[in-house]
Amino acid sequence: TFCWVGRAAEDHPLDLRSAVAAGHEIAIHTWEHRPYNRMTADEQRADMARTLDLLTRLSGTTPVGHKTASWRYDEFTHRLAQELGLLWVMDEPGGDLPYLIQPDPEFPPLVQLPPSAWFDDYTFFVEQAQTPRHVFETWRDDLDVLRDEGGLMCLTLHPFVSGRPAASRSLAWLLDYAIGLGDVWIARADRIAHWWLEQVGDQR
Repeated sequence: TFCWVGRAAEDHPLDLRSAVAAGHEIAIHTWEHRPYNRMTADEQRADMARTLDLLTRLSGTTPVGHKTASWRYDEFTHRLAQELGLLWVMDEPGGDLPYLIQPDPEFPPLVQLPPSAWFDDYTFFVEQAQTPRHVFETWRDDLDVLRDEGGLMCLTLHPFVSGRPAASRSLAWLLDYAIGLGDVWIARADRIAHWWLEQVGDQR
């Protein structure tokens, strides 16, 4: 799943269309990467709607997911995602499995796909300056535990971080390892969200 900042999509429409053509999901990641907890509800609504409209027009698909910039959401953010008719959000590090949230009872619930600072390349390569081998080994060990327990590993990757030459090795090694296990489902966020709704009984 590619979470697009609106202005980046506007500046690089061919990259967005290439992602869609390759079968990737397109999701909302704000218009300018401004923290939502510093914006009013109306500003957030306008920001989300503007990004959703642009991504829909450029991609030919309708995004159903949202990830807040820098995890800076507030009490309005997920209500607005419901209002826009989205399916999933990826903000609260609330566990190792998806779960439903329904901040506004007037709208269907959202599937929360919980991220983690430990599954974020920014944590390791920018804040801590770890080596690619160390990052891979940490992710591999986490994946082993989550695989044993039937959990979700929700990676957050940035092109300017793990897209760098050495750092990209961490992701390549992890993918090779996961694929080699033979029973790890590597999927788009929308497909995971739909699968989770099937498990809990679709309440939408």
